[in-house]
Amino acid sequence: MLDETPPDWVAFRTLLADLHDDLPTRTERLRHLWVLESDFGQGRLMMPGGHASSGAYIELRHAFVCGNFLSAILLSQCLLENILAAHVNLDRSSAEIHGRSFENLPQRPSYLETLEACQRLGVLSPVEIRELMRLSGLRNAVAHFRSVDHASNLERRSMDQRRSSTRIVYEDARFAVGLAVRILAKPQFVVGGPQGEPQV
Repeated sequence: MLDETPPDWVAFRTLLADLHDDLPTRTERLRHLWVLESDFGQGRLMMPGGHASSGAYIELRHAFVCGNFLSAILLSQCLLENILAAHVNLDRSSAEIHGRSFENLPQRPSYLETLEACQRLGVLSPVEIRELMRLSGLRNAVAHFRSVDHASNLERRSMDQRRSSTRIVYEDARFAVGLAVRILAKPQFVVGGPQGEPQV
């Protein structure tokens, strides 16, 4: 079966054409990402949550730059839900060692439980809670079926706003990536280093 596929040079030419055709907009999105990540300074990111968090961030950056905007929305939610819940668990371990009170999440916390615990710990503001709930709504609208009569359906939004679905998804992805980077730039997740070029 593999013998029937095109040779490697055909695949290579296809990949080069794909990169070349969208290179200016990819470059623009990468520069936008660099500007956002400048908030990290020269500190290193500490990403609690293991591979689910670190892998989500790597894939989120790639998805956004390459124009995979639906993936960027889904990965932003994945990243934030994992790092925030893992941070609460890390804080609990520290609190137990130092004999102070702590937030105790269940083994499978709901998104809202995680956000409320982070707010009580001073990690998230009420405005950020609202933004994170907005992101959750964007994620749910593409991860789960919504009929065209539902306000969150992409085609419905396109008709209501008189804008293309492509543009709406791009702007949703920009919001999602911006929110993710802003949360990651908090002192709870950036370790050391003066302000300057980001090191990720």
